[in-house]
Amino acid sequence: MGQCHIRKLILSGNQAKLNRAIIFLSETFSKLNRMAEKEGQNPQQGVIIADMNGLSVTEHFCLRCIPIFITILTVYQEHYPEMIKSIYVINTPRIGLSLVSLLLPFAPPNQRELFFAYGFDKSEWQAEILKIIKPDQLNPQFGGTKLSKQL
Repeated sequence: MGQCHIRKLILSGNQAKLNRAIIFLSETFSKLNRMAEKEGQNPQQGVIIADMNGLSVTEHFCLRCIPIFITILTVYQEHYPEMIKSIYVINTPRIGLSLVSLLLPFAPPNQRELFFAYGFDKSEWQAEILKIIKPDQLNPQFGGTKLSKQL
């Protein structure tokens, strides 16, 4: 997430493409669930890990960028609410952690329970993620051993 240049996309007139990309990622997540079902697994929900390394207040939180975040939340809330087990936001700058602390109490209780935000202490967030995801199911950048397959 931190490496995505949302502001540049919006200012260049690509907000519609970005909205389509959000929907595409949501559908990809759904497709992964269906693929797992075909392999005999019984996926009920997924875990989202959002890496905020490189996040910039001016780049990601300009007034024209906020609707993108609202779109992300709306798409998942309205179309995929049962698909998300938890959301881990890692490598979050201090200001982001402060915003989470301020805004999270206003979220519906069922959504508050899904959301976990961590700073740059890799040992802290990695330990929490490894409690719910086996290392062989997690990419190395998050502390696992699994190499990603192409979709």
